[in-house]
Amino acid sequence: MSILLFLTIAVTFSPLIPLLIYWITLKRQEPHIKFLAFILITSFSCDFLSMINYMWIRVPEINSVATNIYGFGAIFFISLLYKNQFPNKFSKLFWVAIGVLSLIWVYNTVYYNGIIVTSNEFIPSSIVFIIYSIFFFYRLIQDLPTTQIQRLPMFWINAGFLIYYAGTIVLFIISDYLINVKNDPMISYWSFHNFLMIIRHIIFAIGLWQVTHKTRSL
Repeated sequence: MSILLFLTIAVTFSPLIPLLIYWITLKRQEPHIKFLAFILITSFSCDFLSMINYMWIRVPEINSVATNIYGFGAIFFISLLYKNQFPNKFSKLFWVAIGVLSLIWVYNTVYYNGIIVTSNEFIPSSIVFIIYSIFFFYRLIQDLPTTQIQRLPMFWINAGFLIYYAGTIVLFIISDYLINVKNDPMISYWSFHNFLMIIRHIIFAIGLWQVTHKTRSL
């Protein structure tokens, strides 16, 4: 089994780890964590479809449909997850972000690339998600709701998103150039992407498990 195939299988099933933790601890989780569960379900469903297509069917359009579904799901659910971490006066900004990112994705899909998804769709949303993560950490430091912030599920969830999107945005930026100009198959780059995705899901699982511990408020 090649490293790429192993990582493809591993990244496909990795969302099931935090999903299992979420199901076990469901009664203790905050209501807004359901948006993370929706992201993980969407990720698993789309990656599983893409894996089946990669291994047996090999129809490029199937991967593109799955990626489009995941892209829209990430924009919607990640934004709603962070929307619940900030005061209501900022809620309109998150709806604006959802609208703008969705329009950019539709434009790239319909008028620029067609159904085939390229990295152009992921760059704007990755930038916005990194901004979400940075501002969440800033708000967490300002408010400091507990002396043990490592016991907060969102501390870990936010760290997982920041590590993944900060680590992959450069990949998204240069991938079209490497593929179309340098004719690079991008195997090593996408292996790195899959590795970061697996790390992200492990961090999510660690975060979701934190509800089993008591935290001390200030």
